[in-house]
Amino acid sequence: MPNAVLAFVLLAASAGPEPIVKDRIPPGHSADFSRARPGAEAAREEFEAARRANTTEAWDRFIARHPGDPLAEEARRARALLARNP
Repeated sequence: MPNAVLAFVLLAASAGPEPIVKDRIPPGHSADFSRARPGAEAAREEFEAARRANTTEAWDRFIARHPGDPLAEEARRARALLARNP
């Protein structure tokens, strides 16, 4: 692989994740859960972001990052409902 192509691939891979659904995220908000913060406040914020995005990907990411949080069960129900009614 030529060095320029390799550099581009490495740069693109290090850019970080894109928001889940850009057109459904209100200005000033983000559904990027790539760097979860510890604590109930962080889980609540990420839950609300997943609720606003309301995609299976957003719910899956919240559940994966906070499997033991009390909100995880509500997230599982929301995800199941969304999967049944896309």
